[in-house]
Formats: sequence, C-alpha cells, structure tokens
Amino acid sequence: MYRAVELRRLREKPRISDISLKVLSEYYESYLNPFIYHYQIINQNQSNQNIELRFNIENFCHLLGVEPIAKNSVKSSELCQYRGIRGWKNIKSGRISMKHLKQLNEVRVPSGHIAFLSFLCYNNKTGVNRPWLLSGRFTDV
Repeated sequence: MYRAVELRRLREKPRISDISLKVLSEYYESYLNPFIYHYQIINQNQSNQNIELRFNIENFCHLLGVEPIAKNSVKSSELCQYRGIRGWKNIKSGRISMKHLKQLNEVRVPSGHIAFLSFLCYNNKTGVNRPWLLSGRFTDV
C-alpha cells in the first residue's frame, strides 16, 4: 500500500489495489487542494482557452463517485455521510474505506473515478503524457 508521498514519486499509474481512500485523501490534501492549476488550451480553431482548476475538499467524494456507490445501499437520509465535508471527514477518519464501499456495493467498487484521481496523482507534476495540456502552472491558493 502506497503512502501519499510515494504516490507523488511514482513513474507509472498505481493500481487501485495499491491505494486506499485515506491515502488518496492525504494526497489530495497535500498536493492538489493547496493549489490552483492554470491551463491554457488551444482549441481546434486555434483560439486559446484558459482553465483554472481547483480541488476543493468538499468535492473530493464527488470526484471519486462515493455517493453513487452508496446510493442504493443506504437510507436517503444517510447519503449526506457520503458527500461533501461529511464524506471527507468520514474518509479521513477511516469510517468510509474501499472495503466499506465494496460491502455497500456487494460486488465491487466502480473504479472509474478512483482510477481518474490516481491518474491525477501520477500526472499532476508535469504536462508529460497529457497532450491536451499545452502549458500549465500552479499557484498557492
């Protein structure tokens, strides 16, 4: 199992089985949330488009797709535990884990969102392997 600092140094995308939600939250908190990412994209018609990307704490569960995993398994009054700041705190405390989500889903956790975030972990250092990124910089929030 990787630690957040090890994710930062990886040269290849990590396997889902090698990361935990808690580690992803630590990575997110240390390497994504404190910064604003600025990208300039040149569209097919050669016009420039500037994008400002922020990774807010309250959006972490949304980016991972945590609520949809729980949606059909918990009461609707309990769904608030799987989104926003509450969901974030529950992941940080270990109340929500990959094992917990697998138990809720009874089959397997859909890995699309989690794989996307692990891809961000792998690729947020440089524009390498991101052909759509023509130039990028980040600043402290």
